[in-house]
Amino acid sequence: MLLKLRKNLAEANYNALGLEMIVVIAGILIAFQIDRWAEERREREQEYQYLVRLKDDLQFEIGLLRAGIDYAEKRVIAARLLEEATDNPKVAAADPNTFVQAVERVTWRSFPNINGFVYTELQSTGNLSLIRSDALRQGLAEYYSYISLESGIGLDLEIQSEFTRLTAGVLSSTELVDIQEDAFVKRQVEILPERALEITREIASRQDAVNLLPSIIQHHTFNKGAINVSLDKAKLLISTIGELIEEFDTSHAG
Repeated sequence: MLLKLRKNLAEANYNALGLEMIVVIAGILIAFQIDRWAEERREREQEYQYLVRLKDDLQFEIGLLRAGIDYAEKRVIAARLLEEATDNPKVAAADPNTFVQAVERVTWRSFPNINGFVYTELQSTGNLSLIRSDALRQGLAEYYSYISLESGIGLDLEIQSEFTRLTAGVLSSTELVDIQEDAFVKRQVEILPERALEITREIASRQDAVNLLPSIIQHHTFNKGAINVSLDKAKLLISTIGELIEEFDTSHAG
């Protein structure tokens, strides 16, 4: 076609030249449009895959958040049990296994570690623009920003570390190992009431450690509240993503 165009130009066949130019320009425009359609199709496929992965990621995180709420509740119960036992040692003797576990586990973390793998990938690769929904992009930003902000407090274990330091030696190495193994293989910790009373008296004698219990309770109570807010945000995001995936499936089914 280009050879013919040059020939017509040389022969000053302006009518044919004009027609040839129109055909060439139209061909170029059509080629650009086809490329654009193909690119838009690829982007929509990428968006769909990201939506599916985001939904899976959030569902996994919801499991972590629910576990975190359970952990926070258990840590608060453990701290209150220690407070009560230092005032009334008979409480420890009534359920020695639970009491001894509380001594160790009250300092364990409760705020989950949320990484947001897919969202981080979207940001680092510059692919966040593939998500066309402004509401979803804003919701994701708010959710992960909230998690990042609150985790700064929720993962601060300074008070718990201090309690661990102040109560070092209260539990024997065998008792500590048994408690750790119970957390993984559910091996029952067996503590005699007399031993529970001995541990209670030892903790009560370490007043600096006892004084930290209200702060530990406050810490885990805060975590539970922050995790609950995060859980609600995650559920809303999953609902939004589910609707977008359904719309995509419906449009392609047609």
